[in-house]
Amino acid sequence: MCPGYPRRLWFETTDTTPPSVPTNLTVVSTASTTITLSWSPSSGSGGVGGYRILSGSSPTTMSIVASPTTNSWTFPWGYPGRTYYFAVESFNPRGISSTAGPALAAATSAH
Repeated sequence: MCPGYPRRLWFETTDTTPPSVPTNLTVVSTASTTITLSWSPSSGSGGVGGYRILSGSSPTTMSIVASPTTNSWTFPWGYPGRTYYFAVESFNPRGISSTAGPALAAATSAH
């Protein structure tokens, strides 16, 4: 260490425990091409880095479509009058994911 320079300490989180599974996924609003979702925030001993939104035309065809850092999100790619399925998982700052919560079906409104 050089005189006159502060000592720097680096800490890396070693938390390998995923955050809690997001719960209470609900539809806040719908329009002809959008669906707004919200859910109860997750928690974890190492914190929550964000969420991953899974979406698809059925619960078995869902894939990750977004990664918001807050507990709400708007699906912007809908077609009028179609049903989409959504689920949310959380991840900690190291990227370790929870399992996804239950899938929710939501439909855009018709024109």
